[in-house]
Amino acid sequence: MSATSRRADGLLLEREQELGALARLAAEAGEGRGGVALIEGPAGVGKSRLLGEALGRAEEAGLDSLRARGSELERNFSFGAALQLLGPPVLGAGEPTRRELFRGAAGHAEPLFRDARTALGDAAADQTFPLYHGLHWLLVSLSERSPLILAVDDAHWIDDQSSGFLVYLAQRLEELPLALVVAVRTGEPAAAGGLLERLGEAPGAEVLRPAPLSCTACERIVLDAIPAADESFARACSAASGGNPFVLRELVAAIESDGIAPTAGSAERVFTLTPEAVSRSVLARLGRLPGPARELARAAAVLGEGPLAEAAAIASVEPPAAAEAAALLERANVIAAGDRLRFVHPVLRSVVYEDAPAAWLVRAHARAAELARERGALAEVVAAHLLPAERGALRWAIEVLEEAARDARRQGAPATAARYLRRALEEEPERPVRGELLLALGGAEADAGEESGLERFEAARGLLADPARRIAALREIAGLLLYRGRYPDAAAAAGEGLAALRDAGARSANELATDLEAMWLIAKHWGVVVAERAESWEQVERLIGRERLEATPAGRGLLGHAGLGEAYAGRRRERAAELVRRAMSGGQPSEDPLDGIAFALGGFALIVADELLEAEAAMTAAIEAGRRRGSILEIAAFAHVRSIARYRLGWLAEAASDAEDAVEGGRHGWGATLPMAHAYVALIRLERGEEDAAWEALELPGGEELWRANPSWGAWVAVRGRLRLQRGEAEEGRADLAYVEAMAQASGALNPAMLPWRSWAAACAQRLGDETEARRLADEELELARAWGAPRAVAQALRGDALVAGGERAITALEEALELLEGSPAALEDAHVRFALGAALRRAGRRREARERLAQALDLAHRAGAGALVERALSELRVAGARPRRPAMSGVAALTPSERRVAALAAEGRSNREIAEGLFVTERTVEMHLTASYAKLGIASRRELPHALAAGEG
Repeated sequence: MSATSRRADGLLLEREQELGALARLAAEAGEGRGGVALIEGPAGVGKSRLLGEALGRAEEAGLDSLRARGSELERNFSFGAALQLLGPPVLGAGEPTRRELFRGAAGHAEPLFRDARTALGDAAADQTFPLYHGLHWLLVSLSERSPLILAVDDAHWIDDQSSGFLVYLAQRLEELPLALVVAVRTGEPAAAGGLLERLGEAPGAEVLRPAPLSCTACERIVLDAIPAADESFARACSAASGGNPFVLRELVAAIESDGIAPTAGSAERVFTLTPEAVSRSVLARLGRLPGPARELARAAAVLGEGPLAEAAAIASVEPPAAAEAAALLERANVIAAGDRLRFVHPVLRSVVYEDAPAAWLVRAHARAAELARERGALAEVVAAHLLPAERGALRWAIEVLEEAARDARRQGAPATAARYLRRALEEEPERPVRGELLLALGGAEADAGEESGLERFEAARGLLADPARRIAALREIAGLLLYRGRYPDAAAAAGEGLAALRDAGARSANELATDLEAMWLIAKHWGVVVAERAESWEQVERLIGRERLEATPAGRGLLGHAGLGEAYAGRRRERAAELVRRAMSGGQPSEDPLDGIAFALGGFALIVADELLEAEAAMTAAIEAGRRRGSILEIAAFAHVRSIARYRLGWLAEAASDAEDAVEGGRHGWGATLPMAHAYVALIRLERGEEDAAWEALELPGGEELWRANPSWGAWVAVRGRLRLQRGEAEEGRADLAYVEAMAQASGALNPAMLPWRSWAAACAQRLGDETEARRLADEELELARAWGAPRAVAQALRGDALVAGGERAITALEEALELLEGSPAALEDAHVRFALGAALRRAGRRREARERLAQALDLAHRAGAGALVERALSELRVAGARPRRPAMSGVAALTPSERRVAALAAEGRSNREIAEGLFVTERTVEMHLTASYAKLGIASRRELPHALAAGEG
């Protein structure tokens, strides 16, 4: 144990286990095996000293250190902690070194560092997820120069973006010479939706929870500080402190300050000193100092951490006196002095801050904001002081808060932007300005998933003098209502906007009118206003006949809507795909809600048209755009659509993750097709063999009645019918599916490529002995599927037909289905068809052929993660006379989707780093996928990949 760790100041006693874990972490990082340590505990338990000891030992072992510390004041400063960590090595590097550091994907993070004064105000920094990616690769570049240890203290106070980055980084450390140590105070509000808690779930992460000191250790501390203390008095101090080292130290200081005799007779008095002991001790020490020192301490508490000159200005202390006062505070063990003042412990800062008069604090924060603005600080730095500052004291406050809000939204921090805008409204601006602020606040709160966004838009409408701005507000309201699935309300808002446009007689409103008309039509069609659908569809057909419709968000929204309308009705598959490709021709949706609608509707249309890989890629791009904007509503909508594509592709693990993200979005206000999102979680779990969990997934927030008017309600009921069939409740399942049939007939949503509810209903009818009804449903599904022409839909209908028909007709139908799926990416349906064909062949006595098909089904189901089908295939194989084991996978067909993507990029000649950068994974992940691919393809190196992949394709 080092000399430091033997000190009896209460901060490193009995910490051998934690110090050993941190030493191992640093040693492994030095050997290229990165890891994470999360130090959790209450204030004063010694987290900061452990962190400091870890840094010291790591530096002795040859690691370079990067440090950051959170503070209450700066927690709204986007990427503030990340810049604390990485700013020194980047900003201190010469231009050639910086070019090398920012090579490749690390260049995504360069806007954060271009100009220390305006970096985060740069519009190019409008990419939260790519910034995470860029910062990760910047650390890769830095760690190539020397192993690193990153230390983040008081992480409960860091900004949400930095929290997100640390979690992103923690998932990618295993292959890097980099240790991450984060200290978090327990009992604080969870940051960034519990992001920091997820650090403890990172691969290889170790969570350290320093325990309270034992009575023996506490007695030693007391006796070292007060040698004359009676042992019973020392034990009383231990009990009163609860074993908290910081509280114990301050308790001892209070005892000395109050002149309490350290005898057995005074032991009971110790308990009267807590929990106020810390405050009294600190304030007593300050009270013995000259006035300038006390004022400087208060000013330092306002800054959190800041330049001595600014603290002096806030305290109204002249520079020479301020320097002397800082020295006195340092000697009193309150401040760590230097060019920037910092409290020795955050608790000390809290004590001093809370002791200051409230009226003085609001004036002091206003002065701090002025000083920060004068030195050219970022808008978010100034805004951090404006939040608690005196209202109405600074004429430019609204301007700075608006700028900070714009920056925060560009950086994907809408909740932070909303805080700035709410504060700006407290400045009581004039009506038009208040209206504009409410519009911006509504957008920020909507992106953050807060229901109040709608209220802000509504309030803004009555304050905007300009008719055009009021109409724009109605457009925003309509878009938000569409995302939330409130279609009648969306139609009403869009209709009101159109009426206002007509009343205004605006000449230049053609594009806005088209936007509103598009929203009105979409809302009318997808709202359950069946009688009006035919009329609205005629208007859609009229509008989509215009040229260059894809040039505007409204046009793209209409094209996506029209494409999905064709798909729902089961008409003109090629036209549906062509319409949605035009709708998504920009590659990614803009922040305009109509663009988001175009992608969400268009993506589902592509799925129904069997363009599964195209839909998956489009939704991946859309999700990345939503993440950059921090829009929970967009991410939920696109994740829902991608979950369906991945489900049909047979990527069940990935599909489950997306479907859960969509359901989580429902908790933040997304509701456009929330019942369907829950239904797909249930279907995925059912495929994975998790029947009980599938039923749990059907539970809708607020109860079923709340969602009956949602356009995806029928999908939810259909899946409930499927689960009832699975559970043997054929009568109840048939009732659910009959309800779905009535809805489909009324709404015109006839296409079986959406969901094969007729096959499920036929199975229910057959179990109930109604062969006529089963035959009707199976024939109808097959006829409609053939009319639509999507291979997967026809194959699925043929599988339903086979179930009803049985015998040789079943084998013929399933062989046709298998032929249709040749070359199709619909791996899950392929697995089901092969299983059904194998089972039919086994029943027909063709056991050898049956075993071949069943083994293929087992292999596909195993790779898809379809646990239920795996068990059925294993059972059927045994009945067919086989002795099945888990499938031995080989060849191109055996590659997982991830392995195939990595192998294809490697075959193109890309390096592991280039592949990792492009796919947002680590180099170790790339190596792992390549190693697995080589084994499956029977090759030894990447030079053989092009030939092996080409041979497999052939």
